[in-house]
Amino acid sequence: MSTRSQTKQSVAQISNDIQSFNDAAPLLTRFNCKRDAPYFMVAPTPGYVYDLPQNDFGLYHMTGNVAEMVRETGLCKGGSYRDPLEKCALKNHASYTGPTPTVGFRCVCAVAFPNRK
Repeated sequence: MSTRSQTKQSVAQISNDIQSFNDAAPLLTRFNCKRDAPYFMVAPTPGYVYDLPQNDFGLYHMTGNVAEMVRETGLCKGGSYRDPLEKCALKNHASYTGPTPTVGFRCVCAVAFPNRK
């Protein structure tokens, strides 16, 4: 079984399927969310932080991948790799009561430049 795709397909079959997919050149969603995708592109876990391009602010995975904890205890915003794209909007929120593979946090800090004018 392939660890990444969780499939019993042979390496040769996966290679052929990937080539067929690439030849078809379909449009892809650039977020890690639940979507229609070939079995070899569906991850059973959140994606690696740097596996998609950063946004204009230099941040990664701001949509999808994992919902993020916010200041209010037990509340998270956005959606995860298990949610469809429409559930990944910042306006959406959910509650959590403990650790889960679909909720994470983002470290934030204030940066001061005292010598800049």
